Amino acid sequence: MDPHAETAPSQWVERWASAIRPGGEVLDVASGSGRHARFLARLGFEVDAVDRDAAAFGDPAPGVRLVEADIEAGPWPYAGRRFDAIVVTNYLHRPLLPVLVASLEPGGLLIYETFARGNERFGKPSNPAFLLAPGELLEAVRGRLRVVAYEDRVVDDPQLEWKFCAAAIPAALALAIFFHWLMPGLQRIVFGMPVHELGHAVSAWLCGYFAIPTLWKTLIPESRGFVVPLALAAGIAIGIYRAWMADRPLYVVLLVALAAMQGFCTLVISGESAEMLFTFGGDGLGMVIAAALMASFFVGKRTQLYRGSVRWGLLVIGAAAFVDMYATWWMAQWNADLIAFGENEGSGLSDPLKLVEEYGWSTSTLVRRYVVVGAATLAALAAVYVWGVRRALRKARVTARVTG
Repeated sequence: MDPHAETAPSQWVERWASAIRPGGEVLDVASGSGRHARFLARLGFEVDAVDRDAAAFGDPAPGVRLVEADIEAGPWPYAGRRFDAIVVTNYLHRPLLPVLVASLEPGGLLIYETFARGNERFGKPSNPAFLLAPGELLEAVRGRLRVVAYEDRVVDDPQLEWKFCAAAIPAALALAIFFHWLMPGLQRIVFGMPVHELGHAVSAWLCGYFAIPTLWKTLIPESRGFVVPLALAAGIAIGIYRAWMADRPLYVVLLVALAAMQGFCTLVISGESAEMLFTFGGDGLGMVIAAALMASFFVGKRTQLYRGSVRWGLLVIGAAAFVDMYATWWMAQWNADLIAFGENEGSGLSDPLKLVEEYGWSTSTLVRRYVVVGAATLAALAAVYVWGVRRALRKARVTARVTG
């Protein structure tokens, strides 16, 4: 297996691709499966890709010229050509470094990312021949290129990461259940209520209403506006565009579905139905948001969400909030006294009482709908969990099998 078999482009390449001359000629060296060649071609560049094993590239990609060549033992296949940018990831052949620099147009960009000394602590490659020494890449271009960005840091331990992925959500949920048994009131105040109110607010936004969530109450006007729907639609559209450009088809599908939901809730349903939805959305959409916070543990691994350990905090908040909300409705199947029927000081009827008295829901219907939403959310979280663990395990195995 090959480290080039990953499909998502490197964050380093994504970051600096925008600095390449628009429509310029780009060379992807040791292209492997072609993740960067395809990514750059989608951005409108004229891309050449070279690798000693063209079969690894798979099906031809539009806008990519693929060359099969042994650039270590054979001649340089691009003699006399100059490129606006050269991209190299997870590859090091030191005699090639001067050739790469000489193959750049004036003002051209060398985007280079590979393993460095110290990687042997985590796995393969561990052979010093394939690991950059401290400052080695800077010395290789000194006096020939102007360095605009350089990083030398630990980015990942794939073996440890897949273990984290396997254990994190089950452990967080188990601790949240224990916390709920021990101090349910504190759990509700610290974790459950903020996410519950956010559920009200997001439901209102999707229905075209302006909303301000606070710790104990969400402020929602009596009528729809136009600023929130337009702002939300614009945000979703930007997300769809960025997901499409980054080749994230699943994100595109999810965001398109969200846009369709917003359109339906804002333009189709009545104001009365919308109010019923964002009343139900406190715990209903709150459970979805809590599960999304837990699921975020598996995404954004090339961002500060991962590097800054923010994902651990989101995981704890999500697990505690979900258990707080879902446990109430699960147990209410046998004990309706657990349901908060009453009035909240300063905000009127509680959500359950409002749904029963103003919208005609029976207690059994109320409980059943919350339980179904919670169960469906757990099922979706389980699917994300399986996907995340399998992806992390696959990366750990790939790293372990790369020969040094």
